[in-house]
Amino acid sequence: MNKKERRKAQLERHYAALVRLAEACGVKKADGKKLSVALLKIERDAHKGAEAYCNGETYRSNIFGEYDFNADENAWDKFSEMIEREVQVLFVKLPPFFYVNGDARGYALKIRGAEAGHDYGKKLIEETGLMTDWGSNGLLAPEITGD
Repeated sequence: MNKKERRKAQLERHYAALVRLAEACGVKKADGKKLSVALLKIERDAHKGAEAYCNGETYRSNIFGEYDFNADENAWDKFSEMIEREVQVLFVKLPPFFYVNGDARGYALKIRGAEAGHDYGKKLIEETGLMTDWGSNGLLAPEITGD
């Protein structure tokens, strides 16, 4: 299987995982590809916001407005809440154990996996087939390259 074929297969698996997640959240007829595209836009914006937050900069989001992470100590919480609302709109209700990662070194939109003796969303991640990071957190908008 070449890289293009692997990427296509990975995308199809991701679309199917998003459909299963949406169904678990109560969505009747989910479109995995549309969910993926929407989540990718949110992920990119959230990741840029996390970078600005880590650097103490002002960030102007096309989706979520402007946040001054240097001057406003509540800016990250407000930004995260806006992201959560956008994700909630896509899934009807916020997926269980969803969180916005403020660490700019990783993905922003995650389902908390197992850690420190707690299973959190481990079962949900396994049942839906979401891709995971090194910390076993489910990724809603991973980079899919075919590697």
